[in-house]
Amino acid sequence: MDLLTRALEVVAVLAMHSAFVCGVRVPGESEGISLESRERWGVYRRDVLINYFYKNPGIQRGCSPTLDEHQGEYKGTIMLLHGFTACPQQFDLLVPELNAAGFTTLRPVLPGTGLNWTSHDGKIYDKLDLLPEHEQPYRDFGKLMNEIMATAGGERVMMGMSLGGALAAYMRLWLNYDRILIANPVVRGHYNTYFNVANWIPGVRSWEQTRGKSCEQERLLGRAGVCGFLIKQGDAMLDFSFQNVRKWGRKSRAFEKPGAGSVHFTFTEDDPEVQTKSVQLLAKRMGLDTGSKYICGLPKAFHNSWLSPFDKPTEDKYWLNEMQQKVLQYLAHGTALEQQGKKDASGWPKCEVKCTPATCSRAHV
Repeated sequence: MDLLTRALEVVAVLAMHSAFVCGVRVPGESEGISLESRERWGVYRRDVLINYFYKNPGIQRGCSPTLDEHQGEYKGTIMLLHGFTACPQQFDLLVPELNAAGFTTLRPVLPGTGLNWTSHDGKIYDKLDLLPEHEQPYRDFGKLMNEIMATAGGERVMMGMSLGGALAAYMRLWLNYDRILIANPVVRGHYNTYFNVANWIPGVRSWEQTRGKSCEQERLLGRAGVCGFLIKQGDAMLDFSFQNVRKWGRKSRAFEKPGAGSVHFTFTEDDPEVQTKSVQLLAKRMGLDTGSKYICGLPKAFHNSWLSPFDKPTEDKYWLNEMQQKVLQYLAHGTALEQQGKKDASGWPKCEVKCTPATCSRAHV
């Protein structure tokens, strides 16, 4: 593609960006997110699009940073942070519910995720050039998102899943939020040592790790994001995430620990992506314990990205509608996810899940 064609494409993208930043307001609605935060979000979104389209193949559908306006009386702004290798589309089903409850929603794309893939001889190749290879881009991203949220007005709320959960914990170190749901955050993965050691070996650190054929199938069924990453990129993500435990463990941070109800954790039994005990340790460092009503464990069947209809789409996510409503109730109103009264082997409470495959099957959805 020649330089003129690429330049025209960037201009077209920025023109669409301007329309998105202005937002679509409905007559009779109260004013929403502050002009200052809206402008900061607009600058962030513009910079992302320039970065992804200039000398790069563009951004995938489902990965663009998105601001969705509130409906009715404005209550506040909710930031939604997706998982590693995924995209903002993970929250597609939840966003309309939050908007209807009076909240503007912001869905940024995590650093480097979602470049358009390329294909050759029938095979798809991910573009991984922009994924961070060290921790600092994640810190810079967290700082920028806090700057946007600091002046948004109304209630300040956030949810993060997986890597997004790690970022939410990091952001809370520097800015108070009315409510944060930290869902199955990356703290330690099951292969931290492997990535740490491999990252020190020249050549090996640039090897690509792939999520395999299952991810390729997800992509064919509409999942945005990437199906692989380089060892050095995985190591950077894991190192950033584990730093949260250390930072929240410092005595100097004790006075900043969140008040009751302002932070809610979930974890999954035998989570295939992250070590459950490490999630519980982070929760302890942030002021929760086994007696808190603001933490609970989900059944093994939920896996890691349990709120996303795009991850493992061929599985029967019978819990999806029920859990979406529970997440909505916490983010919008502060109602804790219900516990079932039972505890796991380590003494942590289990989440109440009323739906079963027999009663709430989505196998044919």
